[in-house]
Amino acid sequence: MSLKTNFYIRTDRPQADGSAQVYFVFSIDRKQRLKFATGKYIALKPQYIGMKPEDILKVDAGQRDDLYCWDINSQRATKGNKNLERVNFYLTIEFLGK
Repeated sequence: MSLKTNFYIRTDRPQADGSAQVYFVFSIDRKQRLKFATGKYIALKPQYIGMKPEDILKVDAGQRDDLYCWDINSQRATKGNKNLERVNFYLTIEFLGK
């Protein structure tokens, strides 16, 4: 049995301020997945602040992650996100128990 955990942001559902919510995914054998909203949000990068949700959704889905202060590879908030350390600490401690 294979178990895997990931974090990702829901860029397909931007909030009114443009931020995206972080989700935790727990996968079992790549077949069964449980998704949980963490209650944490990732802000747009400074150059994109002020974009409306409609404008964000017009960006190609594969490139939307580039609009946010989020590192896909490390699955953590990056510089420019409000409360960067708090968000990353929360994701690590609360969900991964490290």
